[in-house]
Amino acid sequence: MRARAKARARAKAKAKARAKAKAKAKVKGKVKAREGEGEGEGEGEGEGEGEPPPDGDRDGVADSVDNCPTRANANQRDVDGDGVGDVCDNCPVDPNSDQHDDDRDGVADACDNCPHQPNANQADSDGDGVGTACDPFPTTAGDSILFFEPFNGSLSPRWITRLGSFSIEDDALVPTTDRLILDFGEFDMSAFRWTFDAVFEVEALDATARDLGTGAASTPPEDAWIMCGLRLTASGASVRFFSLDATGAIDSQSQAVGAAPTVSAGDIVRGRVGLNGEVVSCQSDIPDADTPGTTWRFPSVLIDRRVGRLRSAVVYFR
Repeated sequence: MRARAKARARAKAKAKARAKAKAKAKVKGKVKAREGEGEGEGEGEGEGEGEPPPDGDRDGVADSVDNCPTRANANQRDVDGDGVGDVCDNCPVDPNSDQHDDDRDGVADACDNCPHQPNANQADSDGDGVGTACDPFPTTAGDSILFFEPFNGSLSPRWITRLGSFSIEDDALVPTTDRLILDFGEFDMSAFRWTFDAVFEVEALDATARDLGTGAASTPPEDAWIMCGLRLTASGASVRFFSLDATGAIDSQSQAVGAAPTVSAGDIVRGRVGLNGEVVSCQSDIPDADTPGTTWRFPSVLIDRRVGRLRSAVVYFR
């Protein structure tokens, strides 16, 4: 009896020990499972935070520091050092961080041999550095661009406001008075043969006659201008040569020979005037104006308010 009782007691103790060990193992397994979940969450979060920054062109350089984020250029080559990669730069040999292209021909102002006249091919028939599309004398070398004004933000101090006032808006000069006259007055140009181009945008036309023009200015005591331009109304336009007195009022005018051009709001109008000695020339179909006794010293521009704005201006000399 005692032997059997002892055997049952030992068997009961072993069963109890096995149950305890099993319970312990079960608890241990749950702990490991929780640790596994923690490791998984930690690894997942870590990998998400470590993803590389955006690289749109997939050249290995993050967009935030890529000097050309839209085109692959792993070497980040920038010959002119303007911060724009060569493969994106519209003038890779001359610094032009603003990439301004006034005539929108794909060639930046800084490189364009006709910055105000579209000429993507940059053809230069006489090889003088001024593109054929805008060269005053395209078959005779000797012209150069003295000055280009794109009005992209401010007005160069080379200009003198002779009458009226203006503002600079959307890359254009806009008159804020009824009549605006500006002279390119950096220095006396009467000894040079020069040509002046201006690009206007016609804004609105109504029954009132208003003028746009390019011309030449004298200096005191004469204080006068001779202009080549357009007189615009809603019913039509005429090309005219006219002179202005010291107040900006028209002294006299003559209509050009030939048909009047068709001009509408939104059109781009280009004006050109040239000076050779005392002779002011305007277009091929308007007689030259010989003005003995008057010294024309500066290229000049005229804009009447509400009719247009000045987009750009170029001075050439030879």
